[in-house]
Amino acid sequence: MKKRILFITILLIYSTILSAQIQKLFSENIDSNWFFGQYVGINKHAIVVEAQTYTQYQQDYNNPVPLYFYKEKQNNWKYDYMKNVDILNVPSIVWGDFQIEYNDNYFLYSKGNKEDKLWADLTVEEVNSGNFELIKKFEFDSFYHIVTFVINNEWLFYRLSKSIRDTSFYLDYFYKIQNNDFILVDSFIYKDTLIFPGIPSTIKSNITDKYTIIGDASYNYKERKSGRVTIYKRKGENWEFSQNIYHPEILHNGNALGMGTAITEDNKYLFVSAMYSQDKVPKVYIYKNTNGMFELYDELTEPEAVAGNHYGNSISYQNGVLLVGNYQIFKECVVFQYGLENDKWVRKAKIKPPQGMKSDFFGVSIAQYGETVVVGASFDNTYHVDNGAAYIFQIPARDTLTAGICEGEGYTFNDTVIYDAGHYTDTLLASYGVDSVVQLYLTVYPKEQVEIDTILCDDESLMVGDSLLTEEGVYTLNLKNIHGCDSIVTARIEYDNLEVSDSITADYGCQNGEINITLQGNNPPYAFKWNTGDSSEDISGLSKGEYSVTITSESGCEYDYEYQVGDSIPYLIPNAFFPSGQEEINSTFKPYTAKDVHILSTQIYDRWGEKVFSGTEDEYWDGTYHGKASPPGVYLYRMEIESPCGKEVKTGQVVLMR
Repeated sequence: MKKRILFITILLIYSTILSAQIQKLFSENIDSNWFFGQYVGINKHAIVVEAQTYTQYQQDYNNPVPLYFYKEKQNNWKYDYMKNVDILNVPSIVWGDFQIEYNDNYFLYSKGNKEDKLWADLTVEEVNSGNFELIKKFEFDSFYHIVTFVINNEWLFYRLSKSIRDTSFYLDYFYKIQNNDFILVDSFIYKDTLIFPGIPSTIKSNITDKYTIIGDASYNYKERKSGRVTIYKRKGENWEFSQNIYHPEILHNGNALGMGTAITEDNKYLFVSAMYSQDKVPKVYIYKNTNGMFELYDELTEPEAVAGNHYGNSISYQNGVLLVGNYQIFKECVVFQYGLENDKWVRKAKIKPPQGMKSDFFGVSIAQYGETVVVGASFDNTYHVDNGAAYIFQIPARDTLTAGICEGEGYTFNDTVIYDAGHYTDTLLASYGVDSVVQLYLTVYPKEQVEIDTILCDDESLMVGDSLLTEEGVYTLNLKNIHGCDSIVTARIEYDNLEVSDSITADYGCQNGEINITLQGNNPPYAFKWNTGDSSEDISGLSKGEYSVTITSESGCEYDYEYQVGDSIPYLIPNAFFPSGQEEINSTFKPYTAKDVHILSTQIYDRWGEKVFSGTEDEYWDGTYHGKASPPGVYLYRMEIESPCGKEVKTGQVVLMR
């Protein structure tokens, strides 16, 4: 009877200013010495943890590898089920044939076949609400090994190797994914590869919408086993070779560039780790995308990353967070968190397990999804044996504080009172969990002098703080500003006033009416809105009728006025005049005209047609001819008249009376 395996989830809470929740997953089957946490993965469905038995690691490679799946329930990750996967009958740590790829849509794993016909196959299963459905299996024979593979929603990439004596052939394949069908698009072959004994030929590959990155830590370049990184670039619906990246310090043998790789979502930064030989410090090199080519830009290392450490052997990047594992025998194991600041990657935090012991291999595997981070510790000694564990951390979304104080006040930051504005940095040391570098950006708000100059409308008042101001004048008030700091407010209040005078011209029957207004106010400029649609101060071309206008001041105060345009006659020609009369009325033959009407010319004829008078503008007949009084009687006239309605000629009779 097989021994029953129990899984216990221990929930530990650790709180600092950047609180982090830690949960530990491990197996109780201590007799088998499971390397629980050798691989970890996480997506929106579950967490998966791989365990390898001690016998598999040493001699028996035909036992299945158990994969344990955990689902989140009430903010706690709980065991859900186990999935067994057969492995190849050679050590997977050497050949790299057993691998896992787990994302929101697909679950991939490579495994060996116990029969002699096949060495390995690659299985693709679709993930649907946490369940798995087989959609594709790639089978390989003739001593092919699966070196690495990676998948996203559109593309599948895998690399095969075939060994002949000391030479390995690499074959790279790209498949387009369409409705769960895998269509081979491109393939490439490399024949110049030598295997570096003891190091997997390829550790990790990455794929984005534009690039595929393959780390080849065992590559032999210029007779130096220093590794390389191969980069493919997508061009339309095909892939093409872009570049190879070799170790910056190529002369050092055994530097193993490409043990870990990661790339940002925008394809701007590429991270490549290098595990050096015993006399060199391991590093993570940062390459920056410049015009489609990745160039060495910077490097990361840590004081804890001493020679011989596995710093960078596990790398994970997502949404601006770069995690780098650092583990080694007889050393304390940690995971470093980095973030981008001013185009430079800087350390943000140091993550340690609770009660972490040396040689627990904490950081041998890393996965992250959102703010949840899973870290494998395959030699964790929960029961004083190295059976392994996996830790779940909630990385805080903020490690940068922004604060403001009023002038004269102090801000307490790590037991220090700060009075001046500036950028401050402090390290919050944790016995376990997130050991963070916290930054404070402090702003000091000065005492403010605020002046308010406003013009109010007749029906308005001004509320300043708790004071309602309803009269003109100058007010001084002490208030709190939006930051809660003291401010002195000086308010000057004036009320809007406007006086309007007008001049109206009547309509003569030809739409010549006008309304002209004159304004005197304290709040110009003014806007006008007439009921005719006009927006000018004065309007013309009006017929008889009623007109209204709304005048708006600069402060938005509105004034309404109404006007009446009447009708009128432009002129009146008398039918008789008395040049010798005692009264001044009608002493000359002169029409009565409006101010905008002009008599351009006047001609007078007697009844026999003889012209007795001819005058231009403002010249009128006084009843004489050649200096002598004309006899009374009927005379004919012809007048040329100009008015707003135009020019016209009027003829008629006038009686000269004496």
